[in-house]
Amino acid sequence: MANWVNVRLLVSGLPTDVERFRRAAGARRGRIATSDSSIFTAEMEFGEGGDLEADGVTPLQGRLRTATYRLQGRNDDHVDHFEVVSRRFPTLALLLVHSDPNGDEHGSYLLCAGRRRSWMVPARSRETILRRHMQQAGVTDEDDPNLFWVENEAFDEMMDVAEQHWQAAGLKWLTRSRAAPPPTRPRRGGR
Repeated sequence: MANWVNVRLLVSGLPTDVERFRRAAGARRGRIATSDSSIFTAEMEFGEGGDLEADGVTPLQGRLRTATYRLQGRNDDHVDHFEVVSRRFPTLALLLVHSDPNGDEHGSYLLCAGRRRSWMVPARSRETILRRHMQQAGVTDEDDPNLFWVENEAFDEMMDVAEQHWQAAGLKWLTRSRAAPPPTRPRRGGR
């Protein structure tokens, strides 16, 4: 039986670069068939709790945009695969967020031009988030039938925490790299 890892991929950069990635991904919004994708592999298409999907594009800051994808991996967060993909798209910052509920690993990777940085949600933070969700739902023990849903909400929040960890670093990389130079200021005197 597979251990399903929830994965969220955020692809950020200039609109033209993000659009090029979206075309290669196979769908701009909704379910993605991997037969139409040069980004995602067949093993990424179907998951136990959901299939591969594109959420669309959101503004990041100024001229930058972010496209979001969701999938599940069998015993794998697919970081090695997406590290290679990041080399194909060196002007983009890829943020790979993962949550392995069975292995208690919740974290993220920042992938820029084939370079990888990783971060894990600390155990103490995981415990605090789970405890808070249990208290809010009135779940007091492991035999409670609502525990499954409460844990899933907590795991979603842990993914959000792992995503937020790298947002500033990804933005800094994008604005410092040639991918998205800062806008130029007009000269004084109209020149």
